[in-house]
Amino acid sequence: PEQIQWFKGPACSAGHMMNAFNEGNLLHLDLCLYQGNSFPFFPSADGSEYKPCPPLLTRMIEGELDFVNGCRFPLRDPALMPFYKRASNLLITWLIRKLFGIPLRDSQCGLHLVRTVHLSAILPATPGMGFSQELKIRAWRSPCRLRCGEFPIRYEMREGRPRYRAIRDSALVFRELWTLYRLFRP
Repeated sequence: PEQIQWFKGPACSAGHMMNAFNEGNLLHLDLCLYQGNSFPFFPSADGSEYKPCPPLLTRMIEGELDFVNGCRFPLRDPALMPFYKRASNLLITWLIRKLFGIPLRDSQCGLHLVRTVHLSAILPATPGMGFSQELKIRAWRSPCRLRCGEFPIRYEMREGRPRYRAIRDSALVFRELWTLYRLFRP
């Protein structure tokens, strides 16, 4: 208990944890935060109206989509993501579009929303770098005919040491894509 440090901030909802890692005794959590309440079916404490949810959540709440992938492109500021990371993302995304016929614009985005009822049908078997790609491929090519979409999200400068290594991780993704292509050929 004495090792836990609490902080206070503005009222917001944590919609999805994208990443977590530790550096020594420090734990880093990357969260999607929404200023307000992303669950409109819970009443506000003072009875006031909540701001509408971002389109990403609204489409799921209103039942329009079963799987949503975030898309960081086009970047508000290209300086936020180094060129080599943009280039490797564009190459991998292009390859996924060609191999699987999936209309992605950002295959490397780690923000996904999926309805719980469909999760077991699309849960990837691939560990590591191929997990995100397999999840998207399974969602778009699911025999359950999931309604899938991609929506813009804001990309901000990340703090701390990045864990993604473009050359090493891209090589791993290409290897995983080849395996996935043999399983999910159109």
